[in-house]
This record gives sequence, structure tokens and C-alpha cells, in this order.
Amino acid sequence: MVMLGVRAQGRNAHRLPHASRPWVGVHNSEGDLDCYVVQHDQPERFKTSGLKHVWNALGRRMHRLLPGACADLVARLEDAQVRERFITTSASATCSDDLIVNNVGVSSRYQSPEHVDTNDVGWTFAFAVKCCWECGCSS
Repeated sequence: MVMLGVRAQGRNAHRLPHASRPWVGVHNSEGDLDCYVVQHDQPERFKTSGLKHVWNALGRRMHRLLPGACADLVARLEDAQVRERFITTSASATCSDDLIVNNVGVSSRYQSPEHVDTNDVGWTFAFAVKCCWECGCSS
């Protein structure tokens, strides 16, 4: 499984992505959130900006399933100024426009039955999205 989306910079707070990857655009060098490094190192494979329509479609579905919880989550993400805390400019391409889709596990083989994962914090949605290279959403 490959993780895409936003994560806390945490232990890498003093090793910012643009220091060793000059091609990465800086949004806020004082920020504490960024996308996973695979998105910087393999942009041809994980061109997340091309998936923005998928992130937004998943977000719309989440809003329909849990309207109150998702509206509350949007408000909390705005209050926490998540977008302003992104270190790189590419981090915003890894989320839905309203930020509720902000951490996505991608795998061509991973299948997981319903389960409780103690590492999941807050609401966790699982969606199966079938994609082919020819359709254009992965290029």
C-alpha cells in the first residue's frame, strides 16, 4: 500500500522537502504539514493533481453519507488552518477542495474487510475505486 495525502512533518521538521528536492515548490517553509515523500519522488507515478476530481467525488460521497460529521470536519479543518500549514505547493493537490479527503491508501492488491484499526483517528471511509491507465485519471 502506498499512502497519498497529507501528513504531519513530525520528526522531519528540520529536514524540509525542498532542501533536498529543489524541484518542489515552497508554500510555507514554516509549515508543519506536507504530502507523503513518494509524491515528491515519483510524480510521474503519483500525479495527484490529475486525481483531484476523484478526491472531490469521494468527498461529495462522504458528505452524503455523514452530512453533519463532514460539515463539522470541514469547519474544524478550516479553523485549524490546515491549508495554510502546507509546506509545499503540491500538498494541496493531494486533498479534496474542502480537505476532508486528505489521506488515501492506494493499492492494486490490498483488500481489507471491515475492521477496527487503532491508528485510524476520527471518521475513516473505505472506498474501492477501479482505475485503468487508459482512462486518463492516473496519467
